Amino acid sequence: VDTEYVRQQRKKLGTEVVAWSKGVIGNAEKPIVISGPSGVGKGTLISMLMKEFPSMFGFSVSHTTRAPRNMEKDGVHYHFTEKSVMEKEIKNGKFLEFASVHGNLYGTSVEAVEVVADAGK
Repeated sequence: VDTEYVRQQRKKLGTEVVAWSKGVIGNAEKPIVISGPSGVGKGTLISMLMKEFPSMFGFSVSHTTRAPRNMEKDGVHYHFTEKSVMEKEIKNGKFLEFASVHGNLYGTSVEAVEVVADAGK
């Protein structure tokens, strides 16, 4: 991940650096990525893991440029944002991954993963 924090650590240590968090507060393990096509059951699996192991699993809220659907809440289902804002943040290295789907951007920010890791999950 090419973020300012990673660049600072690379310079400070004089070696290659890979970082997920500016400082994990809890005893977080490595992140687990669950991916798959729409409707395959990712949400169901994540919900089951969080229910069965609440102290181990958290959910990083993704960003999107699409409009919220009925009952979706900003910061819960997605971080809803403007396309120009998200494009700038992608360019500045603030996203671990992103994709354009049907004209909208979707992505996982470094910050969203850090929030879960800093909670020790």
